[in-house]
Amino acid sequence: MKAMATLAWIFLVALLGPVGLAQALPYTLAAPIVISGSEAGNPGVIGTVEAVALGGALSDPRSLETGNTASAATDLMVLRLVLAAGSTPVDRLELAVASTPFFGNPVGAGVFADPGATAPGAVDLPAFGFRADFDFSGAPLAAGESSARLFVTFAPEGSALATGQTASVTLSSGTNFTVQGTIVPEPATGTLLVLGLAALAVRRERPR
Repeated sequence: MKAMATLAWIFLVALLGPVGLAQALPYTLAAPIVISGSEAGNPGVIGTVEAVALGGALSDPRSLETGNTASAATDLMVLRLVLAAGSTPVDRLELAVASTPFFGNPVGAGVFADPGATAPGAVDLPAFGFRADFDFSGAPLAAGESSARLFVTFAPEGSALATGQTASVTLSSGTNFTVQGTIVPEPATGTLLVLGLAALAVRRERPR
């Protein structure tokens, strides 16, 4: 009976482990960055910058890639910009993170091919800009629209990003302005759940 209970716990861990980690996002925003329109220099952009789950992995359909886009060897952030009704259009988005070590980040950037979402016309990593640029000037992101999932990779893996670092998003709508958010590791809840179940399984099979 005890052996069967242990097997049941191990099965549950095996089942929930992939579920908890399938939607993992190595780093995410502590909270969505709300753009109210009242920020200094903001010419009327209203919306939200939000971190999003990958859905699958970086092997999902992508386009406009540049640099190192391999998630297995980098830290990663994925986000999108959602504009509210009444917002002015956005023709450029830049992402920079105060990373450690400072040099060498970010190392790659790209766009997921999300149906129905507005994708930038170009992706760039300036040689000395320490940021990823997504250019929407050919087809600006308009009010009520959402950008495709935009991703940026940082290296070295496991040390480039850390809890509490600042993500700065600069938006262009005729003039530039910057909003900021705090990054945190993801997925805390899924990982803790899996580790907790694994610990219980091990504890149950220990002899008393």
